[in-house]
Amino acid sequence: VEEPVQIGTPGPAVYSVRTATLPPGVSIAWHRHPGTETTIVTAGAVTLQLEDACDPVTFGAGEALFVADAVPHT
Repeated sequence: VEEPVQIGTPGPAVYSVRTATLPPGVSIAWHRHPGTETTIVTAGAVTLQLEDACDPVTFGAGEALFVADAVPHT
């Protein structure tokens, strides 16, 4: 991400920032984690499947996705 990202919270918060590169066709097993996941796709595409959603959604370069606290997803 070339521009700064600003995130506001109503109180103290803990953030974890990572950069991940996934080879085409890789699938990550169902998982969940504490806190909201914010993903910014910088190249290619990412397909997100939430536990309670019928259809997966694909996000392309320049788009962001959010997964709420403790929601199972792949």
